[in-house]
Amino acid sequence: MKDGKIEKGNIEGAPIFYLALPKERINDGIKNLSASAEKTDYEKKLFKYFIDLIQLQYSAFRLEKDISKGKVETFKSVLEKLKESR
Repeated sequence: MKDGKIEKGNIEGAPIFYLALPKERINDGIKNLSASAEKTDYEKKLFKYFIDLIQLQYSAFRLEKDISKGKVETFKSVLEKLKESR
């Protein structure tokens, strides 16, 4: 991240998150997505679901020995910004 913006590039030792969503929820999401700037209730709930899922996995990463602690802690600030944007 540079100047508050996420940049594309190679990262080593970064945590990988598993963001599973059942097929039914994917179909519901497609039906309920809006092209407008205003978020639908379903979009808000879906975003919260993903943030909560990432938060849970982030907590688990902090227990791992082989994960770069610096990368996990850096991601914490990104996660906080995502939570604020809800």
